Amino acid sequence: MAFDKKEYQKKYRKKYNEENKEEIAEYTKKYYEANKEVIAEKRKKYYEANKEVFAEKNKKYREVNKEACAEYNKKYREANPEYTKKYYEENKEAIVEYDKKYYEENKEAIVERVKKYQKKNKEGLTDTYIKSLLVKHTTLSANDIPKELIELTRIKLQITRGIKDDKKNRKND
Repeated sequence: MAFDKKEYQKKYRKKYNEENKEEIAEYTKKYYEANKEVIAEKRKKYYEANKEVFAEKNKKYREVNKEACAEYNKKYREANPEYTKKYYEENKEAIVEYDKKYYEENKEAIVERVKKYQKKNKEGLTDTYIKSLLVKHTTLSANDIPKELIELTRIKLQITRGIKDDKKNRKND
């Protein structure tokens, strides 16, 4: 069996690192503190040279972890509402222009998505759908509608739908 120098060094380094964890961590921390600017500049240059690679990695991560990213973004927006408002105010023209362009390029898909959403709300008798029925042609807002009224309206709609379905079934028989 031949002596493998790389394998030996790998085992030695692993053993050394495990035995000297605290000293290595302390040294690394001191080195970082002493060379913050140099390290930051190197990282910046590396990032600039490899932007596409980082963008691709981030894209893959977001695709794999959609729920986690959405949850993180939601928590951040809730914790920092002033940031979102400030960002919108500073970039209002660009955002409006982007939205217009996106709508023009994806008009059919957007209309289809809205129809699907509305159909799902109507069939499922969601709170949003019921609130929209209750505030239609009034000066009320959706926030003015109490939960109890939503529940009663849902029951009324279910009864009405049941009666209509029963009439259709009798007519067809």
